Amino acid sequence: MQRYVPPSRRDQGGGEAAAEQRGLEGASHSEPSQVRLVVLREDTEIEPAACPLDCERQEGSSEAYTIFYPDRQPSELLRWFAEACGAGAARLEFPASLSKQERARWHGLADRARLHTQSVGVGEGRYLTIGTAPLEDAAEGGGAAAGRVRLNREQAALARFIYDGAMMEGGKHWERSRGEIEALVASGQPLPPDLQAVVDKRERGQRVNTLLKAGQPSEALELLADDPKLAWVKDAESGGGFAWLKPAAF
Repeated sequence: MQRYVPPSRRDQGGGEAAAEQRGLEGASHSEPSQVRLVVLREDTEIEPAACPLDCERQEGSSEAYTIFYPDRQPSELLRWFAEACGAGAARLEFPASLSKQERARWHGLADRARLHTQSVGVGEGRYLTIGTAPLEDAAEGGGAAAGRVRLNREQAALARFIYDGAMMEGGKHWERSRGEIEALVASGQPLPPDLQAVVDKRERGQRVNTLLKAGQPSEALELLADDPKLAWVKDAESGGGFAWLKPAAF
């Protein structure tokens, strides 16, 4: 198969320039090295030569393409994608290696390009999709649309409790998005151990708050003696820690 040379590289020679552009070695660790473009309807036609970046049809597929180094021209890529696929339905699938901040950046770029976004999956397998049509309409029975979750009232409350606990804990837990936690709750699967530990801590902290409100400071202090960090757990109702309590309560 003859390698495609993107417009920005066509004045630099043939195969060697294209091979250098396509090579994955030396790519920045913070940038996705490639994204997958998936055509969802037969009436959507893609012209790889018009793409501002290196674009190739995936071998053995008439519906999937690979676009290399999207971070080099993100706005131009999304503009081309919107124009090339706007009359039909297609989506870009980003690698799961993107951080929460990187996904948020692409969400913002896609919003400005009037494209539709959805983060799909949980944990290390969570990835971003950008589509030319609402994702629930663009796919049937799977794919990106399957990543959209609907929670009942109990599940929604649990997801909020877990998410708030993760944001209070901070550190690596700030990488977790609300949508990821909602997907975890909807799946019914056990929480990852590190996230379960955060939930357990928040539940113990809530127990301390409940005991203090009930006028049982001795029992609350016993829990705090075992784990002093529970004092930093915010109360679910007031949104504060123990600062709202008068010293006399102790």
